[in-house]
Amino acid sequence: MEKEKRGTWLKRFRNIRNFGLGFWLCYTLAIPSATTTTTSYLICLLRLLLIPSLFLLFFCTLSLSFYQLFLSLLLCSQHFTLSFFPIFLKYSSFAQGIGYDDVSHMCAICFGVFFLVCGACFLISSFYPLNVSPRVRLWGPSKLDPDLRICWPGLSTSSESLSYMEVLSKFSTGTMNSVTGKCMILLVTVLIFRALLFPSFPGFDGIEWSNFVYIRTPLLNFDFGIRQDKFLVVPQIVWGLNNQKIAFARASLTARMLNRTLLMPSLSASLFYKEIDLLQPISFDKIFQFDKFNTLCHGFVRLGRYSDVSNRTEVLEMEKGSGRRWTVERDLSQLKEHGKGSLDDHEVIRIVGKNPFLWHDHWPVKDYARIFECLDLTEEITKEADRVVSRIRAVGGEITGNTEAAEMQNSITSDGPSFKPLPYVAVHMRIEIDWMIHCKNLERRLNTNQICSGKKEIVERVRNIGGLKTPVVVYLAVADKLLNNSSILEGWEEGFLPFEKKKLGVDGIYKKYPYLIQSAIDYEVCLRADTFVGNSFSTFSSLIVLERTQKIIRMNATNLCGENVRWPSYAYNVLGASNGPMRWVTNMSESNLQAISYGTNHISC
Repeated sequence: MEKEKRGTWLKRFRNIRNFGLGFWLCYTLAIPSATTTTTSYLICLLRLLLIPSLFLLFFCTLSLSFYQLFLSLLLCSQHFTLSFFPIFLKYSSFAQGIGYDDVSHMCAICFGVFFLVCGACFLISSFYPLNVSPRVRLWGPSKLDPDLRICWPGLSTSSESLSYMEVLSKFSTGTMNSVTGKCMILLVTVLIFRALLFPSFPGFDGIEWSNFVYIRTPLLNFDFGIRQDKFLVVPQIVWGLNNQKIAFARASLTARMLNRTLLMPSLSASLFYKEIDLLQPISFDKIFQFDKFNTLCHGFVRLGRYSDVSNRTEVLEMEKGSGRRWTVERDLSQLKEHGKGSLDDHEVIRIVGKNPFLWHDHWPVKDYARIFECLDLTEEITKEADRVVSRIRAVGGEITGNTEAAEMQNSITSDGPSFKPLPYVAVHMRIEIDWMIHCKNLERRLNTNQICSGKKEIVERVRNIGGLKTPVVVYLAVADKLLNNSSILEGWEEGFLPFEKKKLGVDGIYKKYPYLIQSAIDYEVCLRADTFVGNSFSTFSSLIVLERTQKIIRMNATNLCGENVRWPSYAYNVLGASNGPMRWVTNMSESNLQAISYGTNHISC
């Protein structure tokens, strides 16, 4: 009796053990991650040696069956696989030959699913202990252990011979009829869906698969494709807002190619760029949200702080070449050289030379678009943009006689209005002094007349936009300090109600900030407009159209240039139908950002 009692307690302990291990294995796959500092390789090695030893000692003393011992060994191998598998991928010729990211994501998914199945088997074995001789053939008859007739609901109590497939069939039927079995299946299902549907949870370290499923491991905080202990430093980013956004994206993609974290670069708050002492450097996180960028771009690129660097003295400088002899091929070769061997061993690589905007371009438009989607303005700047947009819509309500809507727009909160907002048109008027000088020279060099547009031409083409309902408020986005024409509000026909900052009564909002933030507010106002009209040779207009094209694509529109598509955009410098501006969407299949960086009159529509 005492022997049977001891055996019963031992079985219970084994079941608790199996349930705990199975739940732990599923848990490691189901809990998403947020990146933290990297654990040292020495600690990882010690844990790799210690943990399997403890597991094997623990398991072997409890008389595991053959398949349970096999699963326990797999559980131990998880630590080795998830710790050193990414390193193998990084340096293997196989991974480099067919693409590091493709291989890492594919293999991570395969290993993750495999371990999840192992965890589910442990959970099953905690309720239904299985002892089947491994020598019996898969389809051949096998004698069932007497315990199976007690532990498995649905199996016959007679000493019948069953094949494995019959055992599986009866086990499935019995499990579904058992309350315990149903709870176990529900738990595993919840864990699987938890991993698939909720990819972001702060406080855990881990590895990403396919941008939406995460494996949690306490050994190495290794983000596939991005190392957190290797960094890239780039020169200060200068020029206009959107030139700086392009330069930042190019620096981020360069860091991605080198498999490094980009240290937060310095932007330029002023428009001056030739006089170094007038650059007015401003931190990236004063314009964009640092943490949100890393969250949205997790697994693609990563931004770090200088406090993450452990050794700031031993820095490798990589000088960017210049001139006609420095070709795209030479630039790409330089990047590849610094991504391997002794050059890659340095903790920090600093690129010296020209502004990242002027670097050679090696990436498709889709990669840039992904970076831009991660750039969210700070809450302060977003609230200022909300105030300007609310004022524009309120003016529209007052003009159209919708006083109730106007009052609600004036008192709008950050949550946005509860009714359909009043539409407005945003026009990016590039008629400033510096632009007119630049575009005239560009037209002569390119032998075209589709770059510069005067105020009269812009007004006429906006007026001829097909299907535009009037009366409508027209917001004129223009750099007031560089404007040489104060009559931009004149010459508009009835039904078109032009407003610029001063007439709108929001110039006080802009005056509080330097040029870069003023431009960021204007960018957001134009981006939210129901209809946008810009110049296809302006990076400001081009990036707005890129983001608006992304919004249309996310709505699964079949025809991006259709008449009823929401958020239409136009280029007033290119003549379209009925003497109006040409419809404009970004060609997302382009192999580089040339058309957006420097402009084009070959727009998709």
